[in-house]
Amino acid sequence: MNSRIHLGYVGFALVLSAIGVMVGACAQDADFAALECGAGGSGDVICSQPPGSTGTMGGEGGHGASTVPPTGSGGSGGDGAGYFDAGAGDAEPIAPPPDIPSGCIDMSMDKSPRTFYMSADDSNSMGSPAHVRELIHLGFEPSPSRIRTYEFLNYYRIAYPAPVYGSLNLFPELEQKTETPQVAEFQLGVRSFDALVPRRPMNLTFLIDTSGSMKGPGLDRAKAAVKAISSMLVPGDIVSMLATNADIEKLDGYVVAGPEDPMLLGHLDKLTTGGNSDLYTALVEAYKIAKGHANESLMNRVIMISDGGVNAGVTETDLIASESDDADKEGVYLIGVGTGPAVSYNDHLMNAVTDAGRGAYVYLDSVEEAKRIFTERFDETMDIAARSVQVEVTLPWYFRVKGISTEEISEAPVTAQHLAPNDAMVFNLEITACDPMVYEFGENVRIRAFWQTRVGYLNKTTEVNVPLNSLKNPMMKALPKGRAIVAYAEALKGCGFKSSGASLCDTEAERKKATKEKLLKARELAVLANQGGDVELDEIISIIDKHPLIMTGL
Repeated sequence: MNSRIHLGYVGFALVLSAIGVMVGACAQDADFAALECGAGGSGDVICSQPPGSTGTMGGEGGHGASTVPPTGSGGSGGDGAGYFDAGAGDAEPIAPPPDIPSGCIDMSMDKSPRTFYMSADDSNSMGSPAHVRELIHLGFEPSPSRIRTYEFLNYYRIAYPAPVYGSLNLFPELEQKTETPQVAEFQLGVRSFDALVPRRPMNLTFLIDTSGSMKGPGLDRAKAAVKAISSMLVPGDIVSMLATNADIEKLDGYVVAGPEDPMLLGHLDKLTTGGNSDLYTALVEAYKIAKGHANESLMNRVIMISDGGVNAGVTETDLIASESDDADKEGVYLIGVGTGPAVSYNDHLMNAVTDAGRGAYVYLDSVEEAKRIFTERFDETMDIAARSVQVEVTLPWYFRVKGISTEEISEAPVTAQHLAPNDAMVFNLEITACDPMVYEFGENVRIRAFWQTRVGYLNKTTEVNVPLNSLKNPMMKALPKGRAIVAYAEALKGCGFKSSGASLCDTEAERKKATKEKLLKARELAVLANQGGDVELDEIISIIDKHPLIMTGL
């Protein structure tokens, strides 16, 4: 599997010199400021990718150590609440500039802009929220280790306007906190173009888990997913299907006549559960079949539908994931579909395998969810608009950055991720000035998204370069919803957790109290953001109301 490292609230040391500046043009929308540059306002500038080196990062949950360039040494990430900052190390002391507040002296030696990179997993990786939703509806508290905040921002949609086909738009926002003016919330939406109609043909290989643990809801949801996808097929699409039970007959390279092809649905209806689940062997076979029918003109996908309950054959997660690890190079992407039931579901395995396979990861907590994901969000789940997206942000020298919703955040380029059509990558960060007196709202913020075209792998850059003041737009509606989504996800983590999975609270009573307080605050933010009857915010409010700690009054 790939080597990406999950963060949470990890802080790092960071001082990088800024690169040259390009001035972006600004285009206004009714609610958002879409900032673009390049000929014809396309939002794109042809250029090379940033260096491919990998930054040093803390571990999942914020328990790793911080690092900085060789001249300094960073402090520990601690409990995950640390910030990017530069350490003094053993370097020769430098006299601070005059008239610098005491809290800024360690950051102000050369007043170099502060540059960092971030990623939030592929934009159609969104299994965590639906899994959590089912657990809460069943009366269970989800484990903090199952909460991936960036997947909540992927799942719940923020309605950024789409750019013209073949380009990306950047939507940055900034809001200072009234009670602590040195602290600001920074949110960035990276919006893709909408999918073309008609779409390109597909080569789909369904791998369906038919082990005993899939009996009942698991198989019902699996069949609902295939039926929903079948309703979106067009004449000429190639479909294959196999089960984890090798005794079940395969469907290999069948060309469908159109939506809901009778031959395909008839084969699906014959599937029954029973026997062991040799997921690794079946995955190897699925890739072999998919590659046998693949070409660059097709959308080539392996769709693995399972509860992750591996009980035969090779069962190590990393070995299973390795079979799809080079899928990015081969052009066959793995879409992981988790079916539950939620209590026994192996989220770790399904997340790891699909993470390596570079495709979507969704969880189906009902038959209705299967229909919605694979019809209403079909293009978003199945396709790719921009490959290998990496986001770079350069802020004025006096800011520290706290990564809240990111999977990775570092002083060096991080793991590039894919962005689906009709979709947006959303980053919600906390940035803190060393002293509110040093704010200079005329200073520029530079944001660059490095990416590749889906066809031809052309390197492109979308860039904006604007003053801080222009990011403070009270008419923007994206930040309040993003804030509510992040608060909801973070509240589910309670006190947070250590690498072992244990709570950071000393007692169970402390954990329950902290979790309940955060949930009620998240509910308040969702209500404030929901001024127009947003059904997704309504859902978040409803789920919070059903949380065991809220329902029982503990």
